[in-house]
Amino acid sequence: MRQPPKLATVLLRWFGPDGPALAGDLAERHQSGESRWWYWRQVIGIIAAATATEVQRHPIITMRAIALGFAFTWVMWRYVMWAVMNYDELLFATGLVPWFYTHGYGLSHPAIWAATAVLYGLSGWIVGRVSRESAATVLVYAAVGEFLFFVEFGMWRFISDSVPYPLLLILTAAIRPLPTLFGGLWAVSRRHPAARRLHA
Repeated sequence: MRQPPKLATVLLRWFGPDGPALAGDLAERHQSGESRWWYWRQVIGIIAAATATEVQRHPIITMRAIALGFAFTWVMWRYVMWAVMNYDELLFATGLVPWFYTHGYGLSHPAIWAATAVLYGLSGWIVGRVSRESAATVLVYAAVGEFLFFVEFGMWRFISDSVPYPLLLILTAAIRPLPTLFGGLWAVSRRHPAARRLHA
């Protein structure tokens, strides 16, 4: 028997209004001859409609959770992440421990990417905790955050980086939304209806 795309099915269970039932219906159509691309189109359409409905039903909760996530991210970038990523220069400028800067022991690129992923994972977790079981709100937060990042900063800020450009493009496009989604889904995993059905 033809099996539907596993990733699409998992996304449907998390973000669909009635994930298991819809997944079963789509799986039957897929086994009857519909293509994998058709399955993906249906899943994306269902998730988009369910997300829009969730936002319309609970606009205040959604906006509050998203605003809190953005506020947390901004404060962390402004007051914590900058200091972490430039700790050698900061210690040198303050005269506390100039040794790191004078010997070139700054933070490496992998460490910066890891710290960024942790930050966005935490912001997604906060949004998930505040959104009251709404995995859809986490999805909206991740999508809006990614869109605003590219609008405000653009990829040109990373062209001069020493990381190979193709790899840099992939990292830049994935280092924020994926940790945000994973952190948010982890926060709602024990409360989300899809999780309760999956663990039943």
